[in-house]
Amino acid sequence: MDVVDDYHGTKVADPYRWLEDPDSPETRAWIEKQNKTTRAYLDAIPERHAIHARIEELWNYERWTAPVRKAGRFFFSRNDGLQNQAVLCVAASLAAEPRVLIDPNAFSKDGTVALGDISVSEDGGLLAYEVSEAGSDWTTVRVRDVDTGRDLDDRIEWVKFSQCSWTKDGRGFYYSTYPVHDTTGKVALRDQRLQFHRLGTPSTEDRAVYARADHPDWGFAGKVTTRTSGRACPKSCPSSMTSTRSTTSSRRRVRRSSSARTSTPRADA
Repeated sequence: MDVVDDYHGTKVADPYRWLEDPDSPETRAWIEKQNKTTRAYLDAIPERHAIHARIEELWNYERWTAPVRKAGRFFFSRNDGLQNQAVLCVAASLAAEPRVLIDPNAFSKDGTVALGDISVSEDGGLLAYEVSEAGSDWTTVRVRDVDTGRDLDDRIEWVKFSQCSWTKDGRGFYYSTYPVHDTTGKVALRDQRLQFHRLGTPSTEDRAVYARADHPDWGFAGKVTTRTSGRACPKSCPSSMTSTRSTTSSRRRVRRSSSARTSTPRADA
């Protein structure tokens, strides 16, 4: 496909414009050929195997994250050394034998499904966790019973740039999402909103509790605190939301309008 752009009378050819569609058969074939050529060169480097062995030796040691205490339970991640993803564990005490709560390495055979953000309910009995496929920022939220290790029926798809925050009574949580679920990266992310999910109900019934139509480029997150009496206090991130999670460092607290206060579900509702 011959493409020539005219910039104020100057013609510029772009013979590779077709590569802008990453999912087209032509692009996929081109990528496979490029990988085959690259792999043939890398595999022929005589020092490659020695370097690989040394790096593996350096990485092969057990490591943990700092434990987080919730209602007398301790949650932390552990990697035995060479696991692709750390395993989420829970223990009754720091001296107790931990048990596996979620092993993201078992999500898929090819390792392309990853564990994202997690949030534990106040009583330590439920875990809301996000799952991402193929490195996507779009995630699916599931809820796991900490005692049984089994997932509940609750499932929330198309969540992005969000963390779940439980109500104090553990009957639901807040999360952020977008009305348009684009996976191509060609559509700007706009009109993010804060929603509330009540356990045991379909995600189609989740209520939007905070949004800013006057600032469609702003992103939102909700955090349940003691000061908010078990209700979410919205935060905003003035951003085009075309960048990654690093934009969350610029979040600033905004005052809730009276409409936001009345529309936010109470923890005991």
